[in-house]
Amino acid sequence: MAKAAGNLKSNLTESFIVAQLKKINRELKMEIQEKDKLLENMKRNIKLSKSHEIEVELSVYIDECFRLRQ
Repeated sequence: MAKAAGNLKSNLTESFIVAQLKKINRELKMEIQEKDKLLENMKRNIKLSKSHEIEVELSVYIDECFRLRQ
């Protein structure tokens, strides 16, 4: 009887640990997804920034060409 009670307590402890690990795993997966989204947004912003920078550079080049012609 004492052996069965010890076994039951051991099983409860193990199931509690497993539940806690599953919860931690879920939280970490969600954190990874959030960081992936943030990284993707940063990559898009970099592309957009480079595009904007090229547009500004082109505008300055056109203005300078116009100024030199005059």
